[in-house]
Amino acid sequence: MIVNIPLILECLEEWSSKEEQERLWLSDGSSGFVGSAVEAYEGLFGDSNLKDAIDGGAVQLPSQVLDGLAQLEAALDLLDLYSRPKGLIDHPGMIAVRQIAGELLNAFRSIGTDGRPA
Repeated sequence: MIVNIPLILECLEEWSSKEEQERLWLSDGSSGFVGSAVEAYEGLFGDSNLKDAIDGGAVQLPSQVLDGLAQLEAALDLLDLYSRPKGLIDHPGMIAVRQIAGELLNAFRSIGTDGRPA
């Protein structure tokens, strides 16, 4: 199983940036770019194969990255990802989400993995 590192980085960039969330989640599509919190969640944990690879032991990541991913997932679980985008972007819980995602983004960039199984 190959983990899609570029997609992980893209999703973490989205989760770590209020500006990126506003650009994508509030878009009417006329810019050619549109997104949602649900898409960012599914992209990070599902479409990238990250969660399956971790659960199946197919990828080895430093413990601080695994801990950060668990913290991010827990922080996201406290939010209603289906709520109105502006309300979600401005939700106080998003402060922690952005901080954790930013730390994970830096960690993934420093790993330099190609996403192949360990």
